[in-house]
Amino acid sequence: MIKSMFLTAAILFSGIVAADNFDQALSELEAMLQNQQEGANHYLDTLSRDYAKLNGNQKARFLMLSGVKDLYSGNYQTSLDSLSKALSLASSQQLLSQILSYQATGYILKRDFSNALTSLQKNLAMIERLGDQQIQAETYLRLAGLYYQMELFEDVGLFANRALKLVSKDDTKNTCYAKLYVGAYAIETNQLQQALSAFSETREYCQLHGWQLTAAMATKGEGRAASELGDWDKAKQLLLDALNLYIKLDYRREIGSTQGLLAQTYQKSGDAAKAKYHAEQVLALNASDERAKKIAYEVLANLYAESGNYEQAFKAQKLEQQYRMELLDATKAKAQAYEAAKFNAVEQQREIALLNKEREQYLAQQNINERERSNSLMFSIIFFGSSLFLLIMLLAGAIQRNKYKRLSQRDGLTGVFNRSTGQEFAENRLIQLMARNQSFSLILLDLDGFKQINDSFGHGTGDWALKKVVEVLSALLHPEDILARFGGEEFFIALPGAGVDKALEVAERCRLAIEGIDTHYSGHSFELTASFGVTSLNEDDLSLDPLLHRADLALYQAKSSGRNQICVELGKKGSSKSVLTSGAQSLAQTGQ
Repeated sequence: MIKSMFLTAAILFSGIVAADNFDQALSELEAMLQNQQEGANHYLDTLSRDYAKLNGNQKARFLMLSGVKDLYSGNYQTSLDSLSKALSLASSQQLLSQILSYQATGYILKRDFSNALTSLQKNLAMIERLGDQQIQAETYLRLAGLYYQMELFEDVGLFANRALKLVSKDDTKNTCYAKLYVGAYAIETNQLQQALSAFSETREYCQLHGWQLTAAMATKGEGRAASELGDWDKAKQLLLDALNLYIKLDYRREIGSTQGLLAQTYQKSGDAAKAKYHAEQVLALNASDERAKKIAYEVLANLYAESGNYEQAFKAQKLEQQYRMELLDATKAKAQAYEAAKFNAVEQQREIALLNKEREQYLAQQNINERERSNSLMFSIIFFGSSLFLLIMLLAGAIQRNKYKRLSQRDGLTGVFNRSTGQEFAENRLIQLMARNQSFSLILLDLDGFKQINDSFGHGTGDWALKKVVEVLSALLHPEDILARFGGEEFFIALPGAGVDKALEVAERCRLAIEGIDTHYSGHSFELTASFGVTSLNEDDLSLDPLLHRADLALYQAKSSGRNQICVELGKKGSSKSVLTSGAQSLAQTGQ
């Protein structure tokens, strides 16, 4: 196969082949990137001389493959520059999907997760327009790869199995990748025996059909699974085989990763010399990723400690912790980028999974702290350094606890305060204002006919309506005002410093804003209105409870009077009610 590629290249660049045959040359180049990196580099250099002869899609494909080569070599920004040019030239939807996938990979490797998710979303939007099953399968596989890099492993299994059902029997390349991601899903979800079996099957299949890069990845995965199961001899042989394949393909990032797994495996099996050798190889390779470097420094720290070289052990341990924190920061960045891109309940579940991942890593850090505390001799020798390290860990723990505290104060769907937090903040603010004899008002609102929206269009549409209402209300309120979800479709707004007239103005603006929401963006058209109950602080009030009670009475009156209205209840001393209907231009005062 390799000989035929060079033969095609020789004929192609002699200038006697028609331009249509460039497609064949590009296909052979793509296959060569999977099997012989050095030959692919030569092929790219040769093909670049005839770049001007290529049509738009051929130029886009050439730039894409050039970008892929740079991804393998660790030149991520150069790769992204090539892929960006390729996007501007491509007209084929299949090619656009492929370029977007590689672009997302490049952004992930550069830790630009926001742009990675943008590329991913564009790719997802194209799938429904791709009628060809093979193209759909390839797109699902690219998505599986991207979700793997984003650490969304459940989605890796989902898209890999979808692709496996769609690929044809003679499509050996995509079958290889689908099987590989099935194994990746199994090992990342700690199904080690299933992972061992899946990677073994993938390795044999891909070797049989000549897909060397995929075979190397499967071999590495099988070696990792064997290592985690404690089969050291099998793990070492598989990882060494994978390392030799990666060296042959010049895939430097994977070379460093495999060296790290070898260092870890040799250390666990008791071979300190080889463990140290492979750990140092990781650190000598510029293309090694943070995870491989973390493993390397962890191995070196343990080896130095075992040999009594506590000063070197401490230095290695500090560097291990540095890379551990970088990995934790990367996970947080992925979570934040993903949270910014979420829209529906499925994406919220993924956010929870990411937060759980962060919690697991935080607990792992605590285990490291326990191990460090047990090394009392090392800490006594390097007291100042260990004290500083402990301070950093305590600060990280405090930051993490504060983050979870903030999350516990918010409503999971709309992002505003939940009921208990909103009441607590409003109560505290009310007490402060009462001490200074200042005004305080409260608005209680309830969406009209919300159950009918859920029953008619589904809870997804109901969730959209709740989030949209919060969006328009937040834009109308002062930063010191307190907006909270009271329960279901009910919200309250605390207005510190506002009298009843100001509260009624705010309520009317909110009523009109909700009434003016264009609901067709939810996918359905329906009427969205709300009823409001308003009250204000009077001299008999000692806490927030009587205000909540009066606002609830006023809200009930607004509902009973026809909905989409505002009613005010002032209490005993100001014994009056005011009602603003949807068509009213002013407040109508009526005695109670």
